[in-house]
Amino acid sequence: MKNKNDLNLEPSLLNLEPSPRSGRFVPPEAGEVAAYAKAEGLDNHAECFCDHFASNGWRVGGKAPMRDWRAAYRNWCRRAPAFGAPKVANGNKRVVELAAEYRAACVAGNDAGKREVFQKMKAEGLEWAVVREEVIRQNEKAAE
Repeated sequence: MKNKNDLNLEPSLLNLEPSPRSGRFVPPEAGEVAAYAKAEGLDNHAECFCDHFASNGWRVGGKAPMRDWRAAYRNWCRRAPAFGAPKVANGNKRVVELAAEYRAACVAGNDAGKREVFQKMKAEGLEWAVVREEVIRQNEKAAE
């Protein structure tokens, strides 16, 4: 009998990535969520959505593993008004600076930079909701 390493298998058979129908959940990237939101005509909360669920291990209600991020995103958008609008930055220079730092870290894919912004916010007593709204405002301005 041949050693299993000696078998001539086609490269496609060696693909260890789960197939789309395998049922295994693969967390989306914020860009994928944003594209979905645009295609479905939903509000774009992609970055907030991904940050929230990444922070809790992609669990729904903090308990059950997520199965369908699209359904979760639709619910996120549906429930957003119930959470009320966070306090607005009102030109708070520090909030504007932290939001710009956070955006730069996101663009660079710098997770350590994002964590650093959160640490600064915590140390300065600023709420993420306020900074998040400024990040969204800056993203919309940049998209114009």
